[in-house]
Amino acid sequence: MAPLLGDRYLDRPPRPFRELVVSERLRSAGVFTPRVVAGLAVSARPGYRADLATEWLPGGESLESILAPEALSSDERTEAIEACGETVGEAHAAGLDHPDLNVSNLLLRREAGGAWSAALLDLDRARVGPPDRSAARRNLDRFERSLRKALRADRIRWTEKDREAFAEGYRRGRSG
Repeated sequence: MAPLLGDRYLDRPPRPFRELVVSERLRSAGVFTPRVVAGLAVSARPGYRADLATEWLPGGESLESILAPEALSSDERTEAIEACGETVGEAHAAGLDHPDLNVSNLLLRREAGGAWSAALLDLDRARVGPPDRSAARRNLDRFERSLRKALRADRIRWTEKDREAFAEGYRRGRSG
């Protein structure tokens, strides 16, 4: 349908408003995601067009750029990947189902004290409900597919140590 619809959507309620609800629920649960500052949906037959504005997070880089070969030292890389795992774990503990979880939808930045923080992005198709292990597994499978795709395109490096760092952060996030 995407080639026929272009930048229009058919689903309801409109995506900007769904993203606002998901973002606020996650933020109230302590999960780092940019604050939605404005949303607009206008009728465009068929469907609607929508735009969303979120808070700017200065100094942020996608996980994909952090995973580029030689982007960070080994220790910095491990800390950054753990921060991503922790954020995803916290989100899943809060009941997030993020069907488009991928290496570009995690934004990393250094905080004032030097620690890494990771924010979840692109929540327009996401939902928050009771924690659901099968939804979490689907999200993590989607994340792994995005890793494999970036590996095949030779955009990133992902090692067993990286996988373990993500898993450790994820466990920490799930346990709260």
